Amino acid sequence: MALFKRIGTLLSADIHAVLDWVEDPQDLLKQAMREMQTELQKQQYCLSQTQQSLVHLKSQLAQLATEQEKIERNIDLCFTTQQQALLKVQIKNKLILQKQHHFLLTQQDILKKQEIQAAQNIEENEAQYEKLQQQLIAVGLTNNQHYQSGAPYTQKNTYHFSVTEDEITMALIEAKQARERS
Repeated sequence: MALFKRIGTLLSADIHAVLDWVEDPQDLLKQAMREMQTELQKQQYCLSQTQQSLVHLKSQLAQLATEQEKIERNIDLCFTTQQQALLKVQIKNKLILQKQHHFLLTQQDILKKQEIQAAQNIEENEAQYEKLQQQLIAVGLTNNQHYQSGAPYTQKNTYHFSVTEDEITMALIEAKQARERS
């Protein structure tokens, strides 16, 4: 029995070692970043849709205000001409417009809250995305250090760092200024 248990433990350890060898932290971070990018794109699309709805609502409210002004003029006219039947219709229209106005304002408040929440979610996710990028850089540096120290690590991805002429020129100017100061 103890022999089977030891063999089982040995096989389990070997399987875990293989999985650890196969799972490259950089690949896992890159996949998490791709998923985060997709989520950010969805959230940004929802935010833009909310903003478009707000613009549409504002134009509806402006149009409603124009109609309300027209009805107020009609009501004044009906009072001066003593047209009771038309006055009743205009009052009815005024009440309908007031209800529409109230409904649109409620919708606008809801959309503004959604807009704020969506913007906050995007901001939080962008911060998480930046952390993932930093982790990817850190993992890449750690992996390079293992490789350079002679540790048995085979790197799947190679990094090519380049420096532009402008960066070289700026570093040269900064070095010259530092030497002149001392």
